[in-house]
Amino acid sequence: HMPTKALVATRALLREAGARTLNQQLDIERDTQSAMGKTHDYIEGVKAFLEKRPAQFSDKVSAHMPSYFPWWDEREYQ
Repeated sequence: HMPTKALVATRALLREAGARTLNQQLDIERDTQSAMGKTHDYIEGVKAFLEKRPAQFSDKVSAHMPSYFPWWDEREYQ
């Protein structure tokens, strides 16, 4: 299992980076790291690391993604 929500968020940030200014990108990356750090997968990943066991990730992309993640919106690149 992989931390799917974090992977999707990372890919969306990379994909959209060309449509934002540097400051806009840094702001959304900060907000995304904060949001992903509150997920069950993050907590599970840290616990699994500390307990030296494989993580059991369960978060789904279809639920609880940050509201600013309509990653399907096409943006005009600068």
